[in-house]
Amino acid sequence: MKLDFIDFTLLNYLQQDSKQTNKELSSRLNLSVTAVYERIKKLERNGVIKKYVALLEKKHLDFGFMVFCHVKLSEHTESSISNFEAKISLIDEVLECYHVSGEFDYLVKSYGKGYGCL
Repeated sequence: MKLDFIDFTLLNYLQQDSKQTNKELSSRLNLSVTAVYERIKKLERNGVIKKYVALLEKKHLDFGFMVFCHVKLSEHTESSISNFEAKISLIDEVLECYHVSGEFDYLVKSYGKGYGCL
């Protein structure tokens, strides 16, 4: 899918605030509400927009501290990789998990409750 200037501008507005109405976006983009709606649907259908999320303010949550862990798998078979990814996704404290190159296989971002380092 080839994106044009309007698509990139629309994506920028959505990243700033995805709860804007199509009417608000149409006013900012000088497009009709229908045109904005159709562009958003096209971006969703083509996987450019994967999902909408809420960004949380950490100071209001009881996260305590953030942890980054390197994980090295003992085997690199398709089943061991799938097994690891399935199990790590079940851990509530894990926020993000990246398959990386280098000495380790994964970088895992998680949080711990309690007191972190000052």
